Amino acid sequence: MQIKSIEVHGLWSYREPVTIDLTGLPLVVGVGDNGAGKSMLLIEAPLVAFYGRFPSKTVAESITTGATSGKVTVVFGIGDATYRVSRTYPRKGSGTGQVHVADDTAKSGWRAISDPGHRATDAAILNLLGMNYETATMTWAAEQGKYGRFASAQPIERFKLLATVFDLDKYGPMAAAAKRRFDEATATVTRIDGRIAELTETLDGPVSEEGDEPEDQDGQDLFARLRKLSDDDLHWKAQSLDKEIDRVTVSIADLASSDPTRKAHEARQARDLVRNDRQSKHAAADGQRQRAEMALEQARTRGASARAAADQQFQAAVDGGRQRAIATKNQAAQIRQDVANALARIEAAERDLPTLSANVEVYRQAAAEGRENADRLHDVATAHTATYSAHKASYEGMKAEVAEARERIDILRRTSESGDHATCFSCQQHLTAGDAQKLIEAQEAAIVVLQQRMDEARTAAVAAKEQAAEYDGYRQQQLAAVQQNDDAASQQARAVSDAEALIASRAERETSDARAVEMMTEAGREEAAVLATATQTHTDAMAAAASAEAAAVREAQAELDAAAPVVAATALPSDEETALEHAVTAAEALAASELAQVDSAREELNEERAGLREEASRYAAEAARRSEAVSQRAALEERLTDIRRDRGVAVVDRDLHDQLRAAYSPAGIPAMVLAGIMESLNEAVNASLERLSKGQLTVSIRTTRETAKGAAQNQVTVYVETPEAGLLPYESLSGGQKFRVDVAIRIGLAEVIARGTGSPIETFLLDEGWGTLDESGITNMVETLFRLSEEVNLITVSHIGAVQDAFPSRVEVSMSGAVSSAQVIRS
Repeated sequence: MQIKSIEVHGLWSYREPVTIDLTGLPLVVGVGDNGAGKSMLLIEAPLVAFYGRFPSKTVAESITTGATSGKVTVVFGIGDATYRVSRTYPRKGSGTGQVHVADDTAKSGWRAISDPGHRATDAAILNLLGMNYETATMTWAAEQGKYGRFASAQPIERFKLLATVFDLDKYGPMAAAAKRRFDEATATVTRIDGRIAELTETLDGPVSEEGDEPEDQDGQDLFARLRKLSDDDLHWKAQSLDKEIDRVTVSIADLASSDPTRKAHEARQARDLVRNDRQSKHAAADGQRQRAEMALEQARTRGASARAAADQQFQAAVDGGRQRAIATKNQAAQIRQDVANALARIEAAERDLPTLSANVEVYRQAAAEGRENADRLHDVATAHTATYSAHKASYEGMKAEVAEARERIDILRRTSESGDHATCFSCQQHLTAGDAQKLIEAQEAAIVVLQQRMDEARTAAVAAKEQAAEYDGYRQQQLAAVQQNDDAASQQARAVSDAEALIASRAERETSDARAVEMMTEAGREEAAVLATATQTHTDAMAAAASAEAAAVREAQAELDAAAPVVAATALPSDEETALEHAVTAAEALAASELAQVDSAREELNEERAGLREEASRYAAEAARRSEAVSQRAALEERLTDIRRDRGVAVVDRDLHDQLRAAYSPAGIPAMVLAGIMESLNEAVNASLERLSKGQLTVSIRTTRETAKGAAQNQVTVYVETPEAGLLPYESLSGGQKFRVDVAIRIGLAEVIARGTGSPIETFLLDEGWGTLDESGITNMVETLFRLSEEVNLITVSHIGAVQDAFPSRVEVSMSGAVSSAQVIRS
């Protein structure tokens, strides 16, 4: 990156636009009085343009007092391409910026390579230079008092600065993420270990015996025996019990087949079958009768409703036709009335049209005459204004002559009071006191004459100004009358246009009246047609309703006639039903005498079957328990296998992120990367320092030293080999030595960074810093910078005369009335 020009407008003390062209100047010094704005123009302006950062003041403080906004533009080159970065800062709002590249095909010669806005500009600059603000101010931009930003920092801070410069900060979040993942994996392993211990304890313990033991002694004895049986014995015994249960069930069935109550039950079933048949037929016939009666009623109701609906439709059709006819006739009558009114207005317009046309011409003629009068009055007012300006100029000239005469009098009196003679204000010759007094009196007389003439000029100017104002007032009155006449002419012209349009509509109005007459005739015909149609529709609807009612009544009456005999026949029990009722009574009497004996035998068999079923359920429960225990153990063993596999995965994850945590920590990859960079950095720094110190100083930058306890600390130390005292830490150097080392480190860092970014830094900004050097040091430093300028461009600022005189090319900055300006002086 090589800076070619800098432009500032509305920032700091640069109220007016200032542009300095640095093309072809490898070594430039900014000179001027303190506070004139040297550093602002040559050091801070490029930083504001490139990074939008104001190093010494806020944005609001940097905008020039009274200016609404400030702007800075820097043109720079990278390789064969030329770029321009601009930023604008309004007093209110956030401002904007943009980066362009020189392009001959573009109309303006520049093509935008970033979107407008500070963020887009920041991203484009970072992409082009490969450096952010922090890196720039550590390398190619040395602000006043911050030359040793890297070397004078604490060892730990140096490590952090290098980490920032070489993008090693990215490893911090990565180390934190690895630490977080390591903690999560460790917690997972701990949780899984606890679960494995629980499952192992469960599998190693006795198999649980689920289920409650029976409360009675017999049940407890059976429960104990079941626990001692083998699986085969348990299965054989369960099958034997199932066979015994089947035997008892068959005995109960046999007893039921001989049960005396069964015959009584069968007699009741036969009776109920006949009774239910009769009752269902009676209910069906009665339902048919009720439905027929309801159908008769509904038929008569529907007939009445249909007739009423036909009447309503007839009346609605007649009313609708009549209302439409009335509406059409009313509409036609309104149209005829509107036509009559319009024709009356047309006749009035025909009468008024000649008068309106004449009025237009009258008003337009009056307006034209008013404009001519206004132009004449304007000429008169302009002449008086010119007279006023002439008298005013004469007055100001005489006023200046009075001031000059008084100054001469003052010179004569001041010089005569300091000696025995005075000095002539014109030829600078010595005058006697008498001659001086005569000159004073002559000047005083001239002042009196000039003041009289000034009064006359003032009076004449006032009179001319009043005359100009008076005639301008007359002109304004004429212009107001012209406007009134123009408005009246326009109004009359619109009235003429409206009248002509109204007269032209006569034929259309007469046609509308004829259509309205036809509408009234057509409405009468439509009303008669609607009445005829509605009458025929009503007649047809009434006939259809009567026919439908008669058919429905016949159908319902037939249903009613068919249901009446069935209802009467099924109302009372039949002979068969009465005989079956007597049979039921006899069977129930016989069953009562034998029921007690059969019930006793059935109860004994039921009790035996219940006991067998309870014993069988015990055997089944024991078998189910044993099967469930086997399944549970298999499930636990399978779960334990899965959990152990999960633990293996978690351990691998924990160990991996433990390694990543160590690798991403400052003592890991960042330290390794910096150690690899140190050789290149020391080589680049010492190559510059060789020229800056004429081979007397050598820098050694080291990283990550070992502590007394053997622990690594992430520090960067700077040692310098000197001819007088040997190897010294940077902090022990003299001011001049530190200055040279600081500049060399900045150049070396920029060179190493450029190797990675591909964008070499070809301009360095050095703000002051010369105050630490003695006279010989300044001479040596200037010689060194001249040699460095063969490789890179150097822009420095200094208020020291010896430094200013040593540079052939200068940017001279001056200030007048709190406003700075600058010009480039080339060798």
